Amino acid sequence: MANLFHKLRFWRSDLAIWILLVLAAVYKLPDMLQWFRVNELGLELARHVVNRSMLDLWNAPEAMSSYRLEHSHLETGCAQVAQVRSGAYLQGICKWVTGEPDSALIELALAQSERPLLAAMLIGRIYDYKGDSAKALAVWKSVGMLTELDGLAQAWRAQGHFKTAADLYEALLADQPDDVKRQLTLASVYVDMRDYAQARVVLDNLLVRHPGDIDALALSMYVLAFGEGHYQDALQAGERLLQRPELSPEQQAGLYWILGTIERQAGNLSAAVDYFARYRDTGGTAKWKGNFAIAQTYRVAGRLSDASNFIALAVAEAPTQPIVLTEQGLIRVQSDQVELGLRDLQQTIQSRPGDVGLLIYIAVELRQLGQDVAACQMFKNALLLDRTNATATNAIAACP
Repeated sequence: MANLFHKLRFWRSDLAIWILLVLAAVYKLPDMLQWFRVNELGLELARHVVNRSMLDLWNAPEAMSSYRLEHSHLETGCAQVAQVRSGAYLQGICKWVTGEPDSALIELALAQSERPLLAAMLIGRIYDYKGDSAKALAVWKSVGMLTELDGLAQAWRAQGHFKTAADLYEALLADQPDDVKRQLTLASVYVDMRDYAQARVVLDNLLVRHPGDIDALALSMYVLAFGEGHYQDALQAGERLLQRPELSPEQQAGLYWILGTIERQAGNLSAAVDYFARYRDTGGTAKWKGNFAIAQTYRVAGRLSDASNFIALAVAEAPTQPIVLTEQGLIRVQSDQVELGLRDLQQTIQSRPGDVGLLIYIAVELRQLGQDVAACQMFKNALLLDRTNATATNAIAACP
């Protein structure tokens, strides 16, 4: 089966083509005024439906509720589309976005033969919205969609929509509650949200069933340190885990990374650098990641000359990695090479158009460095790409 997320990325083009086909069919009608009316309708729908992001569609009608003027235009357009012979799929989207989930279900059920995956995705979403997660899962499973929805959740997490990702993972776990990988991912998303209490609940439930799971124990160290403030206990737990004979090289490297992160947060610079160096030198681990982490550690500590040396190594090893190039720009900004650093950051952003997560990460870091003007512009640009992003919305509230 083709990857659903790939299809979802291009759902707007799919609808645009569909509208053009409808218009081509309507063109055969003798009444030219009717053709022009439908043509105008097609343009309106392209503006207010086809240009919706998948997050807007998934979270509708809540996503539209704060855009009342646009919502009224959309309702008008959808009322018009109901008067012409339009496809059930487009009608289903209209009903869902304008707050009629029951009517949307009827239309989308009719559309399943022409668009089985996309229709089923929305049908399941509406059932989940209505509180019937069992029925939602049954619909998604019937078309083999659960794996693809994992990919969709991962994409939303990468773009900073942690709550949407967590809700979807929770729904998927209702079908397979003992899926260790999904539980670990869900706990990680809660860590991203800094909801350490909920991350602890997920991890404790996992460890009841799998008390020796190294990945769960490693993530528990992170929660113990950053969520509960027990840095020393977390470090001791990590050292004990490093003695486990069944530890794989990847798990060993992961522990080094977490221990380095905890030591850095605790203010232990040399210990943090040592762990990141051990991460870098572990067999099979990309060296650039270790050098990047060391550079970042030195930057946070204000040792900018050392930070520059290590980021130069990381750039030489991974010249196209956005996070490496971002760190180089941040080091230059902090080293009073502001113009050069901001140019680096803009080039990084331009190399990844549409990457809202990267844009927001850079904006947050720039704000911490006192570059409020540049940070606010990036938050605004992020909202242009993704107007439902809570991080950008909240950040802009503090902009002049």
